Parts: sequence; structure tokens; C-alpha cells
Amino acid sequence: LITIELKNYIKDNLTFSNSLLDWSRKYIHELKDKEINEDILIQEDKKRRKEEFELKKFKMREMLRDEKITEEEYKSDLKILTDKYKDTGEENGSNDWYSEMIGITNLIEEIEKVIERGTLEAKRNILSRLGSNLVWNDEMLSIYSRKSINTLVEGIKGIKSEFPKFEPKKYQVPQGSNEKNRAFDPIFSTLLRG
Repeated sequence: LITIELKNYIKDNLTFSNSLLDWSRKYIHELKDKEINEDILIQEDKKRRKEEFELKKFKMREMLRDEKITEEEYKSDLKILTDKYKDTGEENGSNDWYSEMIGITNLIEEIEKVIERGTLEAKRNILSRLGSNLVWNDEMLSIYSRKSINTLVEGIKGIKSEFPKFEPKKYQVPQGSNEKNRAFDPIFSTLLRG
């Protein structure tokens, strides 16, 4: 019974076509490249601001030595400067979303086969990778996965409620037709943005 419920959960929530998985991987890579480029610009700006901060502190110390400002003025101005440039001393938190997203696409690609034909150990492993907790409550099995998986499931459900033909099970786009078809414009524009 648990295997049947798992199969239904996977079929309803985590079954994607190969084209959608390939599309996802492509844009995950593009987002990572964009993030790297943005991070380089942020680091360069941070370095420039840190040098600017150090130069201003140096000038303030010079003014204090030359008795152009008092000790109290120096401390007050230093506090203002430190607050203004506090971001220069902060480290960027490393969020490895990229590895997690690629891992999720790989997991989705494998999960149906493993639940369908895998050994008990393979099923345990895949459920562990999903971060799943199975709760049996009066003839009903509830499946709780880690936050990223739940977010994906809820996002796909939301898209499917707005665009029922999103990721259709056995639908093929007519090939060779150059005319626009209003029924598919929203689906394609959602999938092909970028």
C-alpha cells in the first residue's frame, strides 16, 4: 500500500518530461553563470569601497594628529564611517543552491524508476535524498519532503492550476506550423522565458 501511495505521489507531483528536465538544467546553468558574473562585480565594488574606507580613516587619523579635530569628533566621525562601510567587512554567505538544484533534477529523473523497480535499499536511499517523512494516519499516507522539494511541488501545482496543459503527459506540439495558436501562447511563453 505504501508503494502504491508513493507511486501516486510521484506521478502527481514529481514526474517531469526529459525536455523539461533538460530545460531546467540549461537555465540552472545560466543562472549560475549570471550569479558568478554578478558576484565578481560585487566583489570588485566591495574591494573599491574597502580601499575608500581605509583612505578616509587614514585622513581622519591625520587630522587628529594635526589637531584639526578633537578626540570626540574623531570617534563620532569614525563611528559614522564604520556604519556607512560596514558591508565591506562582511563575508558573503555561500549558498550552494546550484548543487541542490542540479541534485533535484537528477533525483526527479531517477525517482520514478527506483520506486517502480528498485530494491528496498534503493527506495530508502531515494526517500532519504528527498528528505521525506512518511506519516501513516488512519488509512492515509502523508508525505513530507524537505523545503526545496515541497516548494517545487507547490510551484508546479500552481502553474498547472493556471496552465492545465503545462507539462502535459502525452501531448505533442504540432511541428511545422508557423501560425500562432492562442491556446499555447501562455504555456510556451512561461517555459521559454529567459
